[in-house]
Amino acid sequence: MKKKYINVSVEFSIFGEELPKDIIWSKEKQFEIDKVLHVCEAAEDEFSGKRYTVRIGNSERDIYRDDGGWYIDAEKVRLYG
Repeated sequence: MKKKYINVSVEFSIFGEELPKDIIWSKEKQFEIDKVLHVCEAAEDEFSGKRYTVRIGNSERDIYRDDGGWYIDAEKVRLYG
């Protein structure tokens, strides 16, 4: 997977868990995350960090969080832009 790092606004639960709220693509383009559907840790070489499956409008998308920040699969970037 080729990573494209992105800006994500987050909220923290009372337990300290990060919950992504918006993907900030540019000053003009922002995508509100309607719901976090699933969160999982990386398994072996699949990806690094955590994967968040989120709903944006009528679409499901995967965003990822590792030590470098939030990222998406650059090969699927056309789905966001």
